[in-house]
Amino acid sequence: RINPSMAMDASADPVVRSSEERIERVAQTLRANNIEAIVVDTGAEARYLILELVPEGAEVHTAMSKTLEDIGLFAELHESGHHDALRPRHCGGPGTVRR
Repeated sequence: RINPSMAMDASADPVVRSSEERIERVAQTLRANNIEAIVVDTGAEARYLILELVPEGAEVHTAMSKTLEDIGLFAELHESGHHDALRPRHCGGPGTVRR
């Protein structure tokens, strides 16, 4: 999203505005199809929110995701021991890609 330290008013930038509008439009479409959509501003907020929603000990599985890796969520879900990670059992390990 927008870096608050930017000197220019980012909401006046049509590229930023269209991105914000697109994100909200996608979220509304998901909600209209009974899929919960929560929009956050940062990867840290997303990580925190997901860890709050997924109880410790819960079974978890994700596909490989650069985003999940970048925010530290992939390792937390699959390697920390706080969750029952299915990927290591079914796919051969956290970074294994099955073909």
